[in-house]
Amino acid sequence: MTDTYQLPADYQALMKTYDQTVHDYYQHRKSHAREETFSHMVSHQADIHNPKRANFKKILEQQGFHF
Repeated sequence: MTDTYQLPADYQALMKTYDQTVHDYYQHRKSHAREETFSHMVSHQADIHNPKRANFKKILEQQGFHF
């Protein structure tokens, strides 16, 4: 047993697929439909709405996660 996560072989492709899933969900809502992706929500929340996590996006990018 290890305390690490196994990174997928193609993280960017998986993130793109999940972004599309989130986008489709928000587009097809009966009310409050909007243009949105998971990547945008994460980066927006980390940058603007929570000053305690101002470096969150920068740290994720340093670890290879690009939004």
